Amino acid sequence: MFRFLKTVVAPSVFEPYCLADKITVSSSTNYVIVDISIQDEEYGNWMELMSNYKSS
Repeated sequence: MFRFLKTVVAPSVFEPYCLADKITVSSSTNYVIVDISIQDEEYGNWMELMSNYKSS
């Protein structure tokens, strides 16, 4: 999550990059908030796979 002062950047700057449930833009009184939440479920268990590999 990134927070920018509204005096520095307008929310409309980020709107072309929004992806449903991945990159969202919201605002509060003083801030523009860019929330990036990209989780690749296919590779989400890489740490578990690595721990199994190391213990072999």
